Amino acid sequence: MSTAALLERPAARQAHAAESALALLDKHMEGVQIVQSSSAALPGEIEAGDLLRIDFDQHCFGCDGVYLLRTQNGWTGVRRITSTVRGPLIEERQRRTPLGSNVQILGRVLQVYAPRQSCFAEAFTQ
Repeated sequence: MSTAALLERPAARQAHAAESALALLDKHMEGVQIVQSSSAALPGEIEAGDLLRIDFDQHCFGCDGVYLLRTQNGWTGVRRITSTVRGPLIEERQRRTPLGSNVQILGRVLQVYAPRQSCFAEAFTQ
C-alpha cells in the first residue's frame, strides 16, 4: 500500500477535517514553534487541545520520532516515523508504510504538552 493510500484511508479522511489547524501551517515556518492540535492526531499520545513544540527547521528524517508531514495531495498531519533496516517507516494504527518521495517532512515534534493532565507532560524528547 502506498504512503498516500495509507494516509488517505477513510479514518484518515475523517481526521483530515479535524486536523485543519495543522493544515493551515505555512511551508515557510521556521525555528521552533508551538502549535495546538485540534484533533486526536495520535490517539493516546496527541489529543485535541495538546500543544505541540515543533522544530520547523528539521526537514528530513534523522531519528525515530513524531513528525509533521504533508503529502503531494495536500494532506497535512502528524505521524510517528521509525527507522528499520529497510529504511524509515510511517506508523499509523498498527500499520507501517515506507516514507516515500510523495511525503514532505515539515518538521519534527519535539514535545507534547498535554493540558488535560494535572501537569504538563513531555511525551517526546530529543
